Amino acid sequence: EGSEYTDRECSRCGALSYPVYPGGGEMVELVFRLKNLRRKSRRGFRRALRLLWRKTMIVLGIDCSTKITNVGVSQDGVVLAEANIELGRRQSAQLPVIAAQALKDCALAGGDIDLIAVASGPGYYTGIRTGVAYAAALAEALGIMVVPLSTLELFVYDLRGRGVPLAPVLKARRNSFYAAVFN
Repeated sequence: EGSEYTDRECSRCGALSYPVYPGGGEMVELVFRLKNLRRKSRRGFRRALRLLWRKTMIVLGIDCSTKITNVGVSQDGVVLAEANIELGRRQSAQLPVIAAQALKDCALAGGDIDLIAVASGPGYYTGIRTGVAYAAALAEALGIMVVPLSTLELFVYDLRGRGVPLAPVLKARRNSFYAAVFN
């Protein structure tokens, strides 16, 4: 059994998108920027090819874009562990501890992670910066990829099969809101 392997290039950023993990419903896509492929071409490309044919994928999810810090570990779409904690100004100090505890709860080590999914906004600027910086540093240390996800799309992800338009709304500063409509 194989996967359809197609090269698609983003017109805005020049990123290549490869379909990954063809089993069980939604296809997860890894995004490689051309400059990263040039810098670490052999290591990153080999890792991507291994993931294309792998049967299981372990994902560490990080969302720091709201008041609540969310960290979760999933394997093939099944949640193994999650933590949802309001940390306030301690977010940058506690995020590595929470991620390590979530992995420990699943009896996994950092090297077992195949992919990191991180919320990239909209939301609180400092929280987004904290989550993205931690995800990028961890991914660089482990030699794995990071997938940025929209916070608004994450809010309605579980409800996407209802067949009705969904409009998540997230409070911003001073009587402002972030909103989007998903069909």
